[in-house]
Amino acid sequence: MMILQQFIINYLVRPKLRKKVREEYAKNPPKASKSSATRKDVTPEPVSAITASNKKKNKKRNSGKQHSR
Repeated sequence: MMILQQFIINYLVRPKLRKKVREEYAKNPPKASKSSATRKDVTPEPVSAITASNKKKNKKRNSGKQHSR
């Protein structure tokens, strides 16, 4: 059964698909992107360091919870 499926795919289906793709490619060739030269810079901005005020604000919330055993 497996050999029959391979035969059908390799010698009947794929050639038809390749022919169809070739014809479609000839009718509608891919177009070059116009904006390829001017790309937007997407590098992330540097994140500011944690300030002392943020540390103080969060200090009370979790104080001693991990050592309560």
